[in-house]
This record gives sequence, structure tokens and C-alpha cells, in this order.
Amino acid sequence: MALAAQLTYQQFLAEEVEGDPKREFRAGEVFAMAGAGTRHTLITPEMAFHVRGQLTSGECRYKDSDTKLYVATAEAVFYPDGMVACPPNYVANGVIDNPFVIFEVVSESSVSRDWDLKLADYQTLPSLREYVLVDSRKEEIAVFSRTALATEWKFSRVNSGVLRLRESGLTLDLDAIYRDWRLAPID
Repeated sequence: MALAAQLTYQQFLAEEVEGDPKREFRAGEVFAMAGAGTRHTLITPEMAFHVRGQLTSGECRYKDSDTKLYVATAEAVFYPDGMVACPPNYVANGVIDNPFVIFEVVSESSVSRDWDLKLADYQTLPSLREYVLVDSRKEEIAVFSRTALATEWKFSRVNSGVLRLRESGLTLDLDAIYRDWRLAPID
């Protein structure tokens, strides 16, 4: 739900430095972010640990949900649950615009935003090769991968085993990602 005030991108960034809690921004509107549920908070660090462990050399860096993502085509600022950028291009303090891979942990409160609005906005990023949606409601990971034709995307979904991200070469072991999640109460 959009909050009342209309802001410019620069006004949003100035307020965001001073403010808490996190908010997202799109085309002048500011959106409050819902708090993460128990299962979300169990998946996110496991995912970060496994992805970071694969980025052992080179310029690629894993950025967590404290790093803002700027999407110029939508004049939007989002806080993805994770991103890989090679190397991160900082356009403002704590804001990057060039992720290679974006990870979102999907919950009941974020499902439509993650699958619709963010998917459409993220796909406009020239650097993006894969958008990974890790479900916190069931053991399932969905991936949108950019094809050789820059405007086309391939969709895949897995619910067990090891997922190999075709474009980045990263792997996600669902048993490892969901290990603690299995023990948590349903949010």
C-alpha cells in the first residue's frame, strides 16, 4: 500500500538515510515494507551463505537486503533479499543499479508484488540475467532467466535437488536452503 506523500527519487533517498523502517519507492510513491516472517528469516541467511561461498574470486559480490536497488526505467528503489553484482555499481550511498542475479524470498504478503510488479521492473535492467524467487510458503524455487535474445525470458521451477542457475553458474541446494525452514512453525 502506498503511503500518502509523493516524493522525488532524491527526496526519497534523503529520507531513507535518516529513516527506519525500510520503505520502497516507485514513480513518486513510497511503500511500507512488511516485516519478514519466521520462515523468511530462516531462508535468507542460508541463501546468502550458499551464494557467497560460490563467489570466491573475481569482482562479483553478494549484496543483502540492506542494499538498495535502483531501477531507472520505473524510477524505483527496491530492497531485494539478495543480489549478485559484478562488480556493484554504486549510483548513490548504498544503492546499486547493476545486479546480475536478484533473489526475492516470497511470502504471502509479497507474492503479487514479487511476481508481478518487481518482475516487470527487474526485467528492464540491462545487467540482469536471472531473477530467483524462493518461496517461504513451500519448498519451491522459481527462476526467470534471460535468453540469448535479450528481450526473452525462460521460466523454470524446482522443488527438490540442486538448482543450477544457467546464466550465473551458481547452484542452490534446496535441502540446504530449506533446512531450518522445515523446523519452523508456519507464519
